[in-house]
Amino acid sequence: MFFRSQEQMLAGLDISISWAYLAIPVGSSLSALALIDNLLKSRFKEM
Repeated sequence: MFFRSQEQMLAGLDISISWAYLAIPVGSSLSALALIDNLLKSRFKEM
């Protein structure tokens, strides 16, 4: 999806729409890392 939409532009922002599509997996990955970090911190706090 990222490569297929590189030619399309977001209206009013003058950036490629592929950046908006790329933000979804990047944000999800960062959220997953934060979740794992919180789970590990709470588990070690209980010990």
